[in-house]
Amino acid sequence: MNASPRIHLLAVLFLTACATSRRPIQVTQPTQVKVQRSRGRDVPKVGMRWYSDFWRAIAEGNLEVAWIIADSRDERRFVDVLEVMLSGNSVGAESAITPLLASSDSMVRRGARVTYGALLSANGHWGRLASFADSLTDSTARVLRDDAGVERWASTFRNIETRAVFVDTLTVLPLTRSATGVPVVPVVLNGVTKRFWLDTGSSITIVSSATAIDCKMMPLESDTLQLLTAVGRLPARPAVAHSVRVGGLQLTDAPAMIVDASALRMRGGDATAPEEKIDGVVGFDVIRALDITIDDVRSRVVIRRPVPVESKVPHNLSWYGVPIVTAVSEKGSVLHLALDTGAEETFGTLSLVVKTGAHWAPAERRRIRGFGGTAVERGLVIPSVRLFLGKVPLALQRVFLYDAQYPTIFVIDGTLGADLGRGAVLRIDMTNGRLQVSPQ
Repeated sequence: MNASPRIHLLAVLFLTACATSRRPIQVTQPTQVKVQRSRGRDVPKVGMRWYSDFWRAIAEGNLEVAWIIADSRDERRFVDVLEVMLSGNSVGAESAITPLLASSDSMVRRGARVTYGALLSANGHWGRLASFADSLTDSTARVLRDDAGVERWASTFRNIETRAVFVDTLTVLPLTRSATGVPVVPVVLNGVTKRFWLDTGSSITIVSSATAIDCKMMPLESDTLQLLTAVGRLPARPAVAHSVRVGGLQLTDAPAMIVDASALRMRGGDATAPEEKIDGVVGFDVIRALDITIDDVRSRVVIRRPVPVESKVPHNLSWYGVPIVTAVSEKGSVLHLALDTGAEETFGTLSLVVKTGAHWAPAERRRIRGFGGTAVERGLVIPSVRLFLGKVPLALQRVFLYDAQYPTIFVIDGTLGADLGRGAVLRIDMTNGRLQVSPQ
Protein backbone atom coordinates (compact mmCIF):
# COMPACT_ATOMS: atom_id res chain seq x y z
CA MET A 1 0.00 0.00 0.00
CA ASN A 2 3.08 2.26 0.38
CA ALA A 3 4.91 1.05 -2.73
CA SER A 4 4.46 4.07 -4.98
CA PRO A 5 5.87 6.74 -2.60
CA ARG A 6 8.84 4.50 -1.81
CA ILE A 7 9.58 3.96 -5.50
CA HIS A 8 9.34 7.70 -6.16
CA LEU A 9 11.63 8.58 -3.26
CA LEU A 10 14.12 5.93 -4.31
CA ALA A 11 14.26 7.52 -7.75
CA VAL A 12 14.82 10.96 -6.19
CA LEU A 13 17.66 9.64 -4.06
CA PHE A 14 19.27 7.93 -7.02
CA LEU A 15 19.08 11.03 -9.22
CA THR A 16 20.49 13.14 -6.40
CA ALA A 17 23.33 10.68 -5.95
CA CYS A 18 24.09 10.70 -9.66
CA ALA A 19 24.18 14.50 -9.65
CA THR A 20 26.72 14.60 -6.82
CA SER A 21 28.89 11.69 -7.93
CA ARG A 22 29.65 10.97 -11.56
CA ARG A 23 31.15 7.58 -10.92
CA PRO A 24 29.31 5.05 -8.75
CA ILE A 25 31.22 2.96 -6.24
CA GLN A 26 32.43 -0.25 -7.87
CA VAL A 27 31.42 -3.03 -5.49
CA THR A 28 33.63 -6.09 -5.97
CA GLN A 29 33.02 -7.87 -2.66
CA PRO A 30 29.75 -9.40 -1.46
CA THR A 31 27.59 -8.05 1.31
CA GLN A 32 28.91 -9.06 4.73
CA VAL A 33 27.01 -9.61 7.98
CA LYS A 34 29.35 -9.98 10.93
CA VAL A 35 27.96 -11.17 14.26
CA GLN A 36 29.77 -9.30 17.03
CA ARG A 37 30.22 -10.05 20.70
CA SER A 38 27.41 -8.79 22.89
CA ARG A 39 28.02 -6.05 25.43
CA GLY A 40 24.79 -5.22 27.21
CA ARG A 41 25.65 -1.55 27.73
CA ASP A 42 25.79 -1.05 23.94
CA VAL A 43 22.16 -2.01 23.32
CA PRO A 44 20.16 1.11 22.38
CA LYS A 45 16.87 1.93 24.04
CA VAL A 46 13.86 1.69 21.78
CA GLY A 47 12.37 5.12 21.17
CA MET A 48 8.65 5.84 20.86
CA ARG A 49 7.59 7.07 17.44
CA TRP A 50 4.26 8.79 16.99
CA TYR A 51 2.02 8.56 13.91
CA SER A 52 -1.00 10.64 13.01
CA ASP A 53 -2.33 7.97 10.63
CA PHE A 54 -3.62 4.65 11.97
CA TRP A 55 -2.70 2.56 8.93
CA ARG A 56 0.76 4.07 8.73
CA ALA A 57 1.35 2.99 12.33
CA ILE A 58 0.12 -0.50 11.41
CA ALA A 59 2.43 -0.63 8.38
CA GLU A 60 5.39 0.31 10.58
CA GLY A 61 4.43 -2.39 13.09
CA ASN A 62 3.88 0.16 15.86
CA LEU A 63 0.82 -1.55 17.28
CA GLU A 64 0.90 0.32 20.61
CA VAL A 65 0.52 3.69 18.93
CA ALA A 66 -1.97 2.28 16.40
CA TRP A 67 -4.25 1.16 19.23
CA ILE A 68 -4.05 4.58 20.90
CA ILE A 69 -4.92 6.59 17.77
CA ALA A 70 -7.54 4.14 16.44
CA ASP A 71 -10.82 5.85 15.51
CA SER A 72 -13.12 2.88 15.99
CA ARG A 73 -13.69 -0.30 17.95
CA ASP A 74 -12.99 -2.40 14.84
CA GLU A 75 -9.60 -0.75 14.35
CA ARG A 76 -8.67 -1.54 17.97
CA ARG A 77 -9.89 -5.12 17.58
CA PHE A 78 -7.74 -5.45 14.46
CA VAL A 79 -4.69 -4.30 16.44
CA ASP A 80 -5.52 -6.85 19.15
CA VAL A 81 -5.66 -9.61 16.53
CA LEU A 82 -2.27 -8.66 15.10
CA GLU A 83 -0.71 -8.68 18.57
CA VAL A 84 -2.08 -12.16 19.24
CA MET A 85 -0.94 -13.40 15.84
CA LEU A 86 2.57 -11.98 16.12
CA SER A 87 2.91 -13.50 19.59
CA GLY A 88 2.59 -16.92 17.97
CA ASN A 89 -1.00 -17.71 18.98
CA SER A 90 -2.42 -18.37 15.52
CA VAL A 91 -5.43 -20.29 16.88
CA GLY A 92 -6.46 -17.38 19.09
CA ALA A 93 -5.88 -14.89 16.28
CA GLU A 94 -7.98 -16.92 13.86
CA SER A 95 -10.90 -16.97 16.28
CA ALA A 96 -10.63 -13.27 17.09
CA ILE A 97 -10.41 -12.08 13.51
CA THR A 98 -13.50 -13.88 12.19
CA PRO A 99 -15.98 -11.10 13.19
CA LEU A 100 -13.82 -8.51 11.39
CA LEU A 101 -14.15 -10.27 8.03
CA ALA A 102 -17.50 -8.51 7.62
CA SER A 103 -16.55 -5.18 9.21
CA SER A 104 -18.38 -2.11 7.92
CA ASP A 105 -14.96 -0.40 7.67
CA SER A 106 -13.61 -1.37 4.25
CA MET A 107 -9.97 -0.91 5.31
CA VAL A 108 -10.39 -3.09 8.40
CA ARG A 109 -12.30 -5.64 6.34
CA ARG A 110 -9.52 -5.80 3.77
CA GLY A 111 -6.79 -6.08 6.40
CA ALA A 112 -8.72 -8.76 8.26
CA ARG A 113 -9.26 -10.83 5.14
CA VAL A 114 -5.59 -10.73 4.14
CA THR A 115 -4.62 -11.61 7.73
CA TYR A 116 -7.14 -14.45 7.84
CA GLY A 117 -5.74 -15.85 4.61
CA ALA A 118 -2.21 -15.68 6.05
CA LEU A 119 -3.33 -17.54 9.18
CA LEU A 120 -5.02 -20.34 7.22
CA SER A 121 -2.02 -20.83 4.94
CA ALA A 122 0.39 -20.86 7.89
CA ASN A 123 -1.56 -23.66 9.55
CA GLY A 124 -1.97 -25.67 6.34
CA HIS A 125 -5.76 -25.34 6.29
CA TRP A 126 -5.89 -25.64 2.50
CA GLY A 127 -9.56 -26.60 2.25
CA ARG A 128 -10.75 -23.69 4.37
CA LEU A 129 -8.37 -21.33 2.57
CA ALA A 130 -9.70 -22.41 -0.82
CA SER A 131 -13.31 -21.95 0.29
CA PHE A 132 -12.48 -18.55 1.77
CA ALA A 133 -10.75 -17.33 -1.41
CA ASP A 134 -13.63 -18.64 -3.54
CA SER A 135 -16.16 -16.70 -1.47
CA LEU A 136 -14.59 -13.29 -2.14
CA THR A 137 -15.80 -11.05 -4.93
CA ASP A 138 -14.24 -7.67 -4.14
CA SER A 139 -10.71 -6.31 -4.56
CA THR A 140 -9.38 -8.61 -1.82
CA ALA A 141 -10.00 -11.53 -4.14
CA ARG A 142 -7.32 -10.29 -6.53
CA VAL A 143 -4.78 -10.26 -3.70
CA LEU A 144 -5.65 -13.78 -2.55
CA ARG A 145 -5.81 -15.30 -6.05
CA ASP A 146 -2.44 -14.25 -7.39
CA ASP A 147 -0.90 -17.18 -9.28
CA ALA A 148 2.24 -16.86 -7.15
CA GLY A 149 0.39 -16.83 -3.80
CA VAL A 150 -0.29 -19.77 -1.52
CA GLU A 151 -3.99 -18.87 -1.54
CA ARG A 152 -4.07 -19.55 -5.28
CA TRP A 153 -2.51 -22.98 -4.66
CA ALA A 154 -5.14 -23.86 -2.05
CA SER A 155 -7.72 -25.15 -4.55
CA THR A 156 -5.22 -27.80 -5.65
CA PHE A 157 -4.26 -28.87 -2.12
CA ARG A 158 -7.71 -28.51 -0.56
CA ASN A 159 -8.19 -32.28 -0.10
CA ILE A 160 -4.66 -32.99 1.10
CA GLU A 161 -4.17 -33.82 4.79
CA THR A 162 -0.53 -33.65 5.83
CA ARG A 163 0.60 -35.68 8.85
CA ALA A 164 3.73 -34.75 10.80
CA VAL A 165 5.45 -36.99 13.38
CA PHE A 166 8.79 -36.63 15.15
CA VAL A 167 10.47 -40.02 15.12
CA ASP A 168 13.57 -38.54 16.81
CA THR A 169 13.57 -35.57 19.18
CA LEU A 170 17.12 -34.55 18.20
CA THR A 171 19.00 -35.19 14.96
CA VAL A 172 22.36 -33.92 13.72
CA LEU A 173 22.80 -33.55 9.96
CA PRO A 174 25.90 -32.58 7.96
CA LEU A 175 25.83 -28.99 6.72
CA THR A 176 27.14 -27.95 3.34
CA ARG A 177 26.68 -24.70 1.45
CA SER A 178 25.48 -24.06 -2.06
CA ALA A 179 27.61 -22.07 -4.50
CA THR A 180 25.75 -18.97 -3.32
CA GLY A 181 26.14 -19.76 0.40
CA VAL A 182 22.70 -21.20 1.14
CA PRO A 183 22.67 -23.99 3.79
CA VAL A 184 22.12 -27.47 2.32
CA VAL A 185 21.12 -30.67 4.18
CA PRO A 186 20.20 -34.25 3.24
CA VAL A 187 16.46 -34.89 2.91
CA VAL A 188 14.81 -38.26 2.29
CA LEU A 189 12.05 -37.86 -0.30
CA ASN A 190 9.89 -40.95 -0.97
CA GLY A 191 12.76 -43.10 0.32
CA VAL A 192 15.47 -41.43 -1.81
CA THR A 193 18.12 -39.19 -0.20
CA LYS A 194 18.63 -35.83 -1.89
CA ARG A 195 20.34 -32.50 -1.03
CA PHE A 196 17.87 -29.72 -0.30
CA TRP A 197 18.34 -26.04 0.45
CA LEU A 198 17.04 -24.72 3.79
CA ASP A 199 15.07 -21.72 2.59
CA THR A 200 12.93 -19.73 5.02
CA GLY A 201 12.06 -17.39 2.16
CA SER A 202 10.17 -20.10 0.29
CA SER A 203 6.63 -20.50 1.58
CA ILE A 204 6.42 -24.09 0.31
CA THR A 205 8.73 -27.02 -0.39
CA ILE A 206 10.15 -27.09 -3.93
CA VAL A 207 11.35 -30.12 -5.89
CA SER A 208 13.22 -30.07 -9.20
CA SER A 209 11.66 -31.99 -12.08
CA ALA A 210 14.71 -34.31 -12.18
CA THR A 211 14.34 -35.07 -8.46
CA ALA A 212 10.62 -35.65 -8.93
CA ILE A 213 11.35 -38.30 -11.55
CA ASP A 214 14.00 -39.99 -9.38
CA CYS A 215 11.62 -40.04 -6.40
CA LYS A 216 8.52 -41.08 -8.40
CA MET A 217 6.66 -37.88 -7.63
CA MET A 218 4.00 -36.76 -10.11
CA PRO A 219 2.21 -33.39 -10.50
CA LEU A 220 -1.33 -33.33 -9.16
CA GLU A 221 -2.65 -31.62 -12.28
CA SER A 222 -1.53 -30.11 -15.56
CA ASP A 223 -2.19 -26.49 -14.52
CA THR A 224 0.93 -24.40 -14.05
CA LEU A 225 1.13 -21.92 -11.17
CA GLN A 226 3.98 -19.59 -10.21
CA LEU A 227 6.69 -19.00 -7.61
CA LEU A 228 8.15 -15.59 -6.81
CA THR A 229 11.94 -15.44 -7.19
CA ALA A 230 14.70 -12.83 -6.97
CA VAL A 231 14.44 -12.16 -10.70
CA GLY A 232 10.75 -12.63 -11.42
CA ARG A 233 8.17 -15.39 -11.54
CA LEU A 234 8.90 -19.05 -12.13
CA PRO A 235 6.43 -21.64 -13.50
CA ALA A 236 5.67 -24.47 -11.07
CA ARG A 237 3.35 -27.47 -10.89
CA PRO A 238 1.65 -28.51 -7.64
CA ALA A 239 2.42 -31.98 -6.28
CA VAL A 240 2.31 -34.06 -3.09
CA ALA A 241 5.31 -35.79 -1.55
CA HIS A 242 4.03 -39.00 0.00
CA SER A 243 6.99 -39.18 2.40
CA VAL A 244 9.49 -36.50 3.47
CA ARG A 245 12.08 -36.95 6.23
CA VAL A 246 13.96 -33.89 7.50
CA GLY A 247 16.05 -34.86 10.51
CA GLY A 248 13.66 -36.42 13.01
CA LEU A 249 10.54 -34.97 11.37
CA GLN A 250 8.56 -37.39 9.21
CA LEU A 251 5.94 -35.84 6.92
CA THR A 252 3.29 -37.78 5.03
CA ASP A 253 1.44 -36.24 2.06
CA ALA A 254 3.28 -32.93 2.14
CA PRO A 255 2.38 -30.23 -0.44
CA ALA A 256 5.19 -29.25 -2.80
CA MET A 257 5.88 -27.49 -6.08
CA ILE A 258 7.76 -29.07 -8.99
CA VAL A 259 10.00 -26.68 -10.94
CA ASP A 260 11.84 -27.49 -14.15
CA ALA A 261 15.38 -28.65 -13.36
CA SER A 262 16.85 -26.22 -15.89
CA ALA A 263 15.60 -23.31 -13.78
CA LEU A 264 16.85 -24.78 -10.48
CA ARG A 265 20.50 -24.21 -11.24
CA MET A 266 22.83 -21.70 -9.68
CA ARG A 267 26.27 -20.42 -10.57
CA GLY A 268 28.57 -19.21 -7.82
CA GLY A 269 31.54 -16.90 -8.22
CA ASP A 270 32.07 -15.41 -11.66
CA ALA A 271 30.42 -16.24 -14.96
CA THR A 272 32.96 -18.99 -15.71
CA ALA A 273 32.07 -21.02 -12.60
CA PRO A 274 30.23 -24.31 -13.27
CA GLU A 275 26.49 -24.45 -12.68
CA GLU A 276 25.26 -26.25 -9.58
CA LYS A 277 22.02 -28.22 -9.72
CA ILE A 278 19.50 -27.93 -6.91
CA ASP A 279 17.61 -31.08 -5.92
CA GLY A 280 15.01 -29.17 -3.98
CA VAL A 281 14.18 -26.64 -1.29
CA VAL A 282 12.86 -27.17 2.24
CA GLY A 283 10.42 -24.28 2.60
CA PHE A 284 9.17 -22.43 5.65
CA ASP A 285 6.06 -24.63 5.70
CA VAL A 286 8.40 -27.33 7.10
CA ILE A 287 11.03 -25.17 8.84
CA ARG A 288 8.40 -23.49 11.01
CA ALA A 289 7.65 -26.91 12.56
CA LEU A 290 11.30 -27.36 13.64
CA ASP A 291 13.67 -26.00 16.25
CA ILE A 292 16.66 -25.80 13.94
CA THR A 293 20.25 -24.72 14.59
CA ILE A 294 22.51 -23.98 11.62
CA ASP A 295 26.02 -24.34 13.03
CA ASP A 296 28.37 -23.00 10.39
CA VAL A 297 31.41 -23.40 12.64
CA ARG A 298 30.97 -27.15 13.09
CA SER A 299 29.40 -27.71 9.66
CA ARG A 300 26.27 -29.26 11.08
CA VAL A 301 22.55 -28.69 11.40
CA VAL A 302 20.86 -29.71 14.65
CA ILE A 303 17.14 -30.38 14.38
CA ARG A 304 15.08 -30.64 17.57
CA ARG A 305 11.44 -31.24 18.24
CA PRO A 306 10.25 -27.79 19.38
CA VAL A 307 9.11 -27.39 22.97
CA PRO A 308 6.98 -24.38 23.95
CA VAL A 309 8.74 -22.37 26.67
CA GLU A 310 7.29 -19.66 28.89
CA SER A 311 9.52 -16.61 28.67
CA LYS A 312 9.30 -12.92 29.48
CA VAL A 313 11.68 -12.15 26.61
CA PRO A 314 9.68 -10.59 23.73
CA HIS A 315 9.43 -12.55 20.50
CA ASN A 316 11.79 -11.35 17.78
CA LEU A 317 10.55 -13.78 15.10
CA SER A 318 6.99 -13.79 13.82
CA TRP A 319 5.16 -14.68 10.63
CA TYR A 320 2.81 -12.74 8.39
CA GLY A 321 3.11 -14.15 4.87
CA VAL A 322 6.87 -14.13 5.43
CA PRO A 323 9.03 -14.75 8.54
CA ILE A 324 9.68 -11.33 10.10
CA VAL A 325 12.61 -10.56 12.40
CA THR A 326 12.48 -7.59 14.79
CA ALA A 327 15.77 -5.73 15.24
CA VAL A 328 16.77 -2.29 16.58
CA SER A 329 18.95 0.38 15.00
CA GLU A 330 21.62 2.33 16.89
CA LYS A 331 19.15 5.22 16.94
CA GLY A 332 16.60 3.06 18.77
CA SER A 333 14.28 2.61 15.78
CA VAL A 334 12.47 -0.72 15.51
CA LEU A 335 13.22 -2.57 12.26
CA HIS A 336 11.29 -5.36 10.60
CA LEU A 337 13.41 -7.63 8.41
CA ALA A 338 12.36 -10.62 6.38
CA LEU A 339 14.30 -13.82 7.15
CA ASP A 340 15.34 -15.53 3.92
CA THR A 341 18.05 -18.16 4.32
CA GLY A 342 17.68 -18.91 0.60
CA ALA A 343 18.72 -15.38 -0.38
CA GLU A 344 22.35 -15.09 -1.42
CA GLU A 345 22.85 -11.98 0.66
CA THR A 346 21.31 -9.52 3.07
CA PHE A 347 19.81 -6.37 1.52
CA GLY A 348 17.84 -3.33 2.61
CA THR A 349 14.94 -1.18 1.47
CA LEU A 350 14.77 2.58 1.48
CA SER A 351 13.14 2.58 4.92
CA LEU A 352 16.34 1.04 6.32
CA VAL A 353 18.14 4.27 5.40
CA VAL A 354 15.41 6.40 6.94
CA LYS A 355 15.24 4.50 10.22
CA THR A 356 18.97 4.03 10.75
CA GLY A 357 20.22 7.33 9.35
CA ALA A 358 22.90 5.34 7.51
CA HIS A 359 24.94 6.94 4.75
CA TRP A 360 24.33 5.69 1.22
CA ALA A 361 25.95 6.07 -2.17
CA PRO A 362 25.36 5.10 -5.82
CA ALA A 363 27.07 1.83 -6.68
CA GLU A 364 27.23 -0.85 -9.30
CA ARG A 365 28.28 -4.46 -9.53
CA ARG A 366 28.21 -7.04 -12.24
CA ARG A 367 25.18 -9.16 -11.38
CA ILE A 368 22.94 -10.85 -8.87
CA ARG A 369 21.98 -14.51 -8.93
CA GLY A 370 18.64 -16.17 -8.43
CA PHE A 371 16.35 -18.92 -9.66
CA GLY A 372 15.44 -18.46 -13.28
CA GLY A 373 18.09 -16.01 -14.44
CA THR A 374 20.57 -13.22 -13.75
CA ALA A 375 20.50 -9.45 -13.93
CA VAL A 376 23.04 -6.64 -14.23
CA GLU A 377 22.71 -4.29 -11.27
CA ARG A 378 23.20 -0.60 -10.60
CA GLY A 379 21.67 1.21 -7.64
CA LEU A 380 22.26 2.42 -4.11
CA VAL A 381 24.37 0.84 -1.36
CA ILE A 382 24.86 1.42 2.36
CA PRO A 383 28.63 1.06 2.98
CA SER A 384 28.10 0.09 6.63
CA VAL A 385 25.39 0.02 9.28
CA ARG A 386 25.01 -1.57 12.72
CA LEU A 387 21.86 -3.28 13.99
CA PHE A 388 20.97 -5.19 17.14
CA LEU A 389 19.23 -8.57 17.27
CA GLY A 390 18.30 -8.62 20.94
CA LYS A 391 21.60 -7.88 22.66
CA VAL A 392 23.71 -9.14 19.76
CA PRO A 393 25.21 -6.49 17.44
CA LEU A 394 25.21 -7.16 13.69
CA ALA A 395 27.71 -5.21 11.58
CA LEU A 396 26.45 -5.01 7.98
CA GLN A 397 28.68 -3.90 5.12
CA ARG A 398 27.95 -3.18 1.45
CA VAL A 399 24.18 -3.48 1.79
CA PHE A 400 22.35 -2.89 -1.50
CA LEU A 401 18.89 -1.30 -1.49
CA TYR A 402 15.85 -2.68 -3.32
CA ASP A 403 12.20 -1.71 -3.39
CA ALA A 404 11.23 -5.29 -2.53
CA GLN A 405 7.58 -6.30 -2.16
CA TYR A 406 6.33 -8.90 0.32
CA PRO A 407 2.94 -10.55 0.97
CA THR A 408 2.36 -8.62 4.20
CA ILE A 409 0.67 -5.44 5.39
CA PHE A 410 3.86 -4.37 7.17
CA VAL A 411 6.68 -2.27 5.76
CA ILE A 412 9.73 -4.53 5.53
CA ASP A 413 13.00 -2.67 6.08
CA GLY A 414 15.21 -5.32 4.51
CA THR A 415 16.02 -9.00 4.29
CA LEU A 416 18.46 -11.09 6.31
CA GLY A 417 19.96 -13.58 3.87
CA ALA A 418 22.15 -16.68 4.03
CA ASP A 419 25.15 -14.54 4.95
CA LEU A 420 23.67 -13.93 8.43
CA GLY A 421 24.82 -17.33 9.65
CA ARG A 422 28.26 -17.46 8.04
CA GLY A 423 30.94 -18.14 10.65
CA ALA A 424 28.30 -18.17 13.40
CA VAL A 425 25.56 -20.28 14.97
CA LEU A 426 22.00 -19.47 13.91
CA ARG A 427 18.96 -20.90 15.69
CA ILE A 428 15.42 -20.63 14.29
CA ASP A 429 12.64 -21.58 16.71
CA MET A 430 9.33 -20.43 15.30
CA THR A 431 7.35 -22.21 18.01
CA ASN A 432 8.76 -19.79 20.60
CA GLY A 433 9.19 -16.86 18.21
CA ARG A 434 12.95 -16.70 18.62
CA LEU A 435 15.82 -16.10 16.22
CA GLN A 436 19.17 -16.38 17.97
CA VAL A 437 22.61 -15.83 16.52
CA SER A 438 25.93 -16.11 18.30
CA PRO A 439 29.52 -15.59 17.09
CA GLN A 440 32.12 -18.34 17.32
